[in-house]
Amino acid sequence: MFATVGSALALNTDLRYGIYDRFRSQPIARSHAWWGTSWATPSNMCYASCVLVFGFGAVLGFRTHGRLPSILGAVALLLGFALAIAGMFLLKGAVNHSAAVCFGVSTFSLSAMA
Repeated sequence: MFATVGSALALNTDLRYGIYDRFRSQPIARSHAWWGTSWATPSNMCYASCVLVFGFGAVLGFRTHGRLPSILGAVALLLGFALAIAGMFLLKGAVNHSAAVCFGVSTFSLSAMA
């Protein structure tokens, strides 16, 4: 979840220093850079969580007793949770005016969720 704070700060910095203005000269839609950031963070979180949970769990001796659809359902639930958390922090990164305010608000939100 701390990686989402970094993504929010990166988005805030990109918006503030005009990287999206530079993308206007490229033949892409303006929303593609936003969607790239929005989907990269939860997919990285899901990949890391799956490697940590299933990979290290298997090394330590954990075996799932469910079938493949229930395991895929758990991964889908994990991806949905990661998308919701990342969307919340990316919205904070887009709304706040400076990186310091974005970091403070995001850190406060993380402490409130714990």
